[in-house]
Amino acid sequence: MTIEAAAVQSVTRPTATAWPAWMTAIGRIFDRLLWLEACILLTLAHVLLGGYRLGAGNQAIQIPFVKRLLDPTLYPNDPLVNTISEYPTFFFRGVAWLLRYFELAPTYFCLHVLTAALVFIAAYGLAKSIFRDRLAGIMVVLMLFAGHHRALGGDDLYSLGFTHTWAVFPLAIGTLILFYRERLWAAFILAGLIFNLHALTAGYLMAMMGLWLLLDVRRTGLLKTAGLLLAAALPALPTVALMVQHPQSFDAQWINLTWMRSADHSFPSSWWQPGAVDVPRFAVIVALAALSLSFRAPPAAQRKSIIIACAVALLFVAGYVFSEIWPVKTVLRAQLFRSSRLLMVIMFAHIAYWVACAWRMALGRVEGVSGWRGGIELVAANVALLCLAVPPLMPYLPAALALAAIVALVNGRLSWWQAGITGAAFVLLALAWHKLHLTVLPRPGHQLWRQALEELRGWEIPFWIGLVGGAGLWLVSRLSVGPRLRVLLLLQGAACIGLLVVTIYKPLVRAEDASDPWIDVQRWARNNTPKDAVFLTPAQPGGFRLHSERPVVCEWRDGTQMYFSASFAREWFRRLNALRRDMVLDARGRNVLSYKPLERLGEEEIIRTAKEYQAQYIILPLNRERNLRLVYSNSAWGVFAPEMDAPPGVIDKKRWYDQRDFLQNVAEPSIEKHRKGDMRLELVDASGRPLAEVPCEVSQTRHAFGFGCSLPFFLPESIGADGGDVILPPVHEKELARFLEVFNYSVIAYSGKWVYIEREEGKRYYDDLDRYVDWCVKNNIEMEFHYITGIFPRWLRTKTPSEQAEALARHARDLIARYGDRIKIWQVVNDKYLLRYTPPIFEEIRKTRPELKLGISDCTRFYRAPGAFVRPELDIYRGIDEVRMLKAQGIQLDYFAPHGHSPHGVWCDLRQMWDTFDKFAAEGVRVRVTEFMVPLGREIPYDISGPIRRGKWNNQLRADFFEMFYTACFAHPAVDAVNYWLIGPHTVTPRSGLLDENYEPMPEFLRLKELIRGKWWTKASGNTDAAGAFNLRGFYGDYELTVTLPSGKTVKGSFSIVKGGATVCRLKVDEEKGVIQRM
Repeated sequence: MTIEAAAVQSVTRPTATAWPAWMTAIGRIFDRLLWLEACILLTLAHVLLGGYRLGAGNQAIQIPFVKRLLDPTLYPNDPLVNTISEYPTFFFRGVAWLLRYFELAPTYFCLHVLTAALVFIAAYGLAKSIFRDRLAGIMVVLMLFAGHHRALGGDDLYSLGFTHTWAVFPLAIGTLILFYRERLWAAFILAGLIFNLHALTAGYLMAMMGLWLLLDVRRTGLLKTAGLLLAAALPALPTVALMVQHPQSFDAQWINLTWMRSADHSFPSSWWQPGAVDVPRFAVIVALAALSLSFRAPPAAQRKSIIIACAVALLFVAGYVFSEIWPVKTVLRAQLFRSSRLLMVIMFAHIAYWVACAWRMALGRVEGVSGWRGGIELVAANVALLCLAVPPLMPYLPAALALAAIVALVNGRLSWWQAGITGAAFVLLALAWHKLHLTVLPRPGHQLWRQALEELRGWEIPFWIGLVGGAGLWLVSRLSVGPRLRVLLLLQGAACIGLLVVTIYKPLVRAEDASDPWIDVQRWARNNTPKDAVFLTPAQPGGFRLHSERPVVCEWRDGTQMYFSASFAREWFRRLNALRRDMVLDARGRNVLSYKPLERLGEEEIIRTAKEYQAQYIILPLNRERNLRLVYSNSAWGVFAPEMDAPPGVIDKKRWYDQRDFLQNVAEPSIEKHRKGDMRLELVDASGRPLAEVPCEVSQTRHAFGFGCSLPFFLPESIGADGGDVILPPVHEKELARFLEVFNYSVIAYSGKWVYIEREEGKRYYDDLDRYVDWCVKNNIEMEFHYITGIFPRWLRTKTPSEQAEALARHARDLIARYGDRIKIWQVVNDKYLLRYTPPIFEEIRKTRPELKLGISDCTRFYRAPGAFVRPELDIYRGIDEVRMLKAQGIQLDYFAPHGHSPHGVWCDLRQMWDTFDKFAAEGVRVRVTEFMVPLGREIPYDISGPIRRGKWNNQLRADFFEMFYTACFAHPAVDAVNYWLIGPHTVTPRSGLLDENYEPMPEFLRLKELIRGKWWTKASGNTDAAGAFNLRGFYGDYELTVTLPSGKTVKGSFSIVKGGATVCRLKVDEEKGVIQRM
């Protein structure tokens, strides 16, 4: 009987009680439930102590793989995720199947907790299988409980997240349990099955068990040996087939990239760096395990442990030779040093058995051992246990080894080979102290516990509930208590589990969703961008794909995939070079000496990189101001579009951002709402039957909105008239041709001015204006007359006020009589010229030609300078006093025409434009923006003025401003037209036209063409439905419809989409006549 059994018997069986058989059976069930609850509580405490994080480690790669399997439309064109077929495992497929029924975050957490519990159970089972000793199993669990141990090759014995490496860990230990228990067939079959989940772990198991099989072939027999190997090979065939389907060819560059990215997995020399403790700490644990072998397991188990250690040593030798001396790519990919993880569990099992035996020796349970010998053995064993189990005490492991070696010597159990291994460990420690500056024996102090306390910060109470509750329930499960007490304990255990789950679930599983800015920006990406939106992110911290579900250009962790895809290795390094510019490597091309990270690059470099890899968004830390267009931000990260946010010269970035937001959130939706309409075309043949499934093409021919441009004189003799305000060459035929490419509207700039029409009183000259009007009528160009009251001729100044009024009235009557049937829009007054004489003129025109639209114009300014002392009605609302004055006299204007040029060279705030439009619209008038122009200047470019930016005007800046200006005008529901002042190179203000000296389009002209005849121009095609209907939504205006009949004949017709008009148009298609008629 063991000391544990004796102790339990002394507590639980004070009296003999005979229970009925059914109560005994129920008691066993209760014991199992208590044990299960204890296991859950202890595991939760273990997870709290060790830590948990969704997205830890290779989850940044693996979870996107799983999501791609669930939804093949995710991560399109992501070079990393596209390598999923080259990853030789079925693990992701299994997890993807599970996630079809459960949510990802809680599922991964539950699987992680389950794996952690299985690791404990498997470690306990392994110690019990080797030594048939429960106390040794308990000691192993204690050593693993804090989750702080690290093997060689970058492998941890505890994982912060659920990965396939972590998932197979308990399965691998389970394989060793079967192996130690002589269930060889099951052990080899399980190793083969593990190969389909994690090929490397299965390979390590086969190396360990295979060496034993080789050395034991005489006892096992050749036939059984071959059968066992076949038993392992057959279950592994599915993954072997995957490897065969995707052969890889790795080159010399791959070796250097592997060193650079994952040296800790394959190159042991990378561990020997200042501050690194993995090698010396592993050596100390090996020495402790060697000393513990004095407490022998059963001979067969002892032999297996030694053979496994030899197998791992051979793997180490092969790993060193074929990585550091003679690199072999297959060996590098095998990462042989990671086999140390399984060896460490076996070593912990042997050290645990030493601790268990030391307890028995101290308590006198071992015959022939004196009390003081047992006492010092217990001290040495417990010191080793504490140093292995408590993270802050790990630095004292060398002292524990020294004490263990001394005790082994004193107690006469130190053999020569154990002394050799221990001596080698101390030599290695001395080298580490000298070369790596390793602190062998740190000074005791509270700082050693600080890290452990920080790990538990905020989780102290839940941790102790889990630890104490789990330990208590486990202890009770070993006692013999009454059924009522068992039921009560079960309920208390369930309550503890529920309390823990409620306490930790939201903070541990969900908290990062709300509190971590990195995750917040990922969730924004998922909720606000299309699935194919590519993100350019810094190489680290990585894991952006996890919550965003969006493709990423490159991350540092992506490089681990080079173990499985040779082509991806090269592509990854190419992309990494784009994210880490000016990367300097050492002479061997393995170590990165310096580089400039993405976040330190200039805006132009970042934009160029984003465009090179077709990234629509850029993620950067908000650690400095950036001249990139910000799309979203939180406390730490910003999402930027790959374009300059505020161009050079912007003086008020907030205003610049506001312009952009205004265009996106106000102007564009307003255009959709106020400038477009729905139309249903219902087509029937000559007999009235619906034309079903016939191809239709719809093309807009004219805008309802007035996109205008003024032209100069048409005749040379008009130039230089006495009293005229301009001297310009006549219009060129190329100007007229370019005009028709874009515009549908024209404000008559000079030909209609009084000074040119009536240079001498009573002698009226209409030749130039007639040519202007005739050309516009011929080309279906709507006109606006500019303007009846001026510019008045010199002779008018010699008249008395009454004579001036009479002359003006006569002038107006003549104009209306001559052009009123062709010009439908009339500026009566501009800049208040002769305004006082116009009320009778308005009244007369209203009576004689009520269909005409009448308005006035003024130099309204779209910019009010800071500190301006004049009333707003005299600058940003200039002209509104006149509108109100006329209204007070009973004259309601149809429109007001603000000048778009005032002041010259201003880059105005679009919101001020809308405010001005709103102000006039509130007076009951429509708005027609006129005289818009921005002069470039000649020898010296004009300065940009206004509230937003400074600098010199150039063609590109004008094009950008024109796009913003026209968008704001087109979007406002009260605006009916916008007119540019002169198209050609000859203008009043220097270089304000849209064509160069050769009458070729400048960028400004092309930009307006792209907008008016591109972005704001409707074209549609398709087939009619079964009812002969064709539905479309288009800009208001005129359209041409082309119908291809079943005979192949095409017939054309026209229709219009009118604001407030009909939304259904019935059309009869007469194939014989070749016409389309409205019904």
